[in-house]
Amino acid sequence: MLSARLLSSKFGYCLLLGLGICASTYAQNLLPNPGFEDYLDCPNEEDYGLYLAAQWYTNISGNRSGSGSWNPRNYIHTCDPEVEPWWPSELGDGVISYLYRWDPAERSSLTQLVWTELLAPLEQDSMYYVEFTTAPTQIFFIPEASYIMPWCVPQIVGVKLAGADFCGRVRSLDPVVPDLTAETGGVVQKIKGTSQIGNCFTATGLERYFLFGFFLNATPRADYQCIGGRAHAELGGAWFTADNFILEKMKLDICCDTTVCEKGEIDFSNYVDYYALRKKKIVWNDGVEGAKRSFAQAGQYRFSMITDCGAVTSNWVNITTKKCQLQVYVPEAFSPNGDAIHALFVPYFSDDFEVTGLQFSIFNRWGELVFQTHDLNTPGWDGTIRGEVASQGAYLWQLIYEFREGTEIVTRLESGEVTLVR
Repeated sequence: MLSARLLSSKFGYCLLLGLGICASTYAQNLLPNPGFEDYLDCPNEEDYGLYLAAQWYTNISGNRSGSGSWNPRNYIHTCDPEVEPWWPSELGDGVISYLYRWDPAERSSLTQLVWTELLAPLEQDSMYYVEFTTAPTQIFFIPEASYIMPWCVPQIVGVKLAGADFCGRVRSLDPVVPDLTAETGGVVQKIKGTSQIGNCFTATGLERYFLFGFFLNATPRADYQCIGGRAHAELGGAWFTADNFILEKMKLDICCDTTVCEKGEIDFSNYVDYYALRKKKIVWNDGVEGAKRSFAQAGQYRFSMITDCGAVTSNWVNITTKKCQLQVYVPEAFSPNGDAIHALFVPYFSDDFEVTGLQFSIFNRWGELVFQTHDLNTPGWDGTIRGEVASQGAYLWQLIYEFREGTEIVTRLESGEVTLVR
C-alpha cells in the first residue's frame, strides 16, 4: 500500500506493533500523596513546615525555630494565594523544598527525613523501583533580601525502607543508615528543567515505611558532589525540590503480537527508559542485545533488563516476519490550477521503510534548476518558479533518497519526466 505522505511513519511501538504509542501499564505506586498535592493545612507565610503535607511526617522544623535561626520554605503549595509557582507546571500544585545542613560542631551532615507508611506491604524477593523528581526552586534569602535559585542533589541523599517497628521519632543526630543513595542511582531528564533520580532494590517483605532525605554522614559539604544542580556552600547547606515519588514493583509489559518486515528495526527503548537506573543491559531470549533490533525469523520473543539489583523479564510477544520491498511512485503529470486536485507534484513511498533523507529537484527543459527541497515533511512542488506561475509543459525531476534497511542506511537515485497541466 502506498502512502499519500512522502515518508513512511517511523517505527513506534503501537504503529509498528498495532497499538499506537502504547503506554505500558506499570504497577501501583505504593506511596500515598506522592506528589504532595494533598495537604492538612495550606502552608502560608507563617507556617510552611513539611508536616502540613498530608500522610507525610518529618523531623524537620518549620519556618519558626526555637533558636530563631532562618529556615527556608519546606512545603510549598499553590493553595496559598501568595505563592507564585517557581517550579515547572508539570510537577503539579505542591512540592517540598529539601534542606541539606552541615553541623560544624558535630562535623557531620544531620539526619533530616520525611517518611510515610506504605499503602501495601512489599513482596519478598521481588524487585522494586524508587524514583523522585527534582527541579530548581526559588527561595528568598533573608540576609541579602534577594531570591536565589538553589538546586543541589547531594549524592548522600537517600532512601530507607523501615520495618513495622519504626517508631517515627527521628532526631538530627540519629545514625540511620540508608538502603539506597542518589550516588548509586541513575539520572534522566523527563521534563525540561527537571531530573529524575531512580534506583532499585529487592524487597525482604518486611518493609512498612518509606524514609527519604539526608542521613547522618561525615562527608562535609566541601567534599560532596551535586547531582543536577549547584550547592551554596556560603549558606552552610543546600536545597533542592523533591516531588513525584514513585515506589512500585518493577515489570516490563511490552506489546504486542505483530507482523514486521524482515529487515525493519524496532525500538523498545521507551519500555526500558521508564526506569532511571545507572546500569541497564538488554538481552533477548535469542541472544541479541540492545533495545533496538530487527527480526530475521518469526517466533516468540522477550527480553530481560539486567540491572545492579537483579533482572526483570518482559512478557512474550509473537513476531511474524515478511519480505518487504520499498516502492517509489512519482506521478507523470500534475495540475496546479487552483482546484486542489493533483495540485502538488509529490513522490510517494511505501509504508514499509523509514526514509531518513532526500533531495528532490525539478529542472526545466534547458536543465535549469527551478525547484529543490530537502524537507521530509513538505517535499512537493506547487508549480511556481520564484513565486511566479510556471508555464505548462514537460519538466525533469531527480530524487535522491536515503532509507534504513536493517541497521544500514541505503542511498538511491530516481529520475524521470513530469508534465505540468494548466
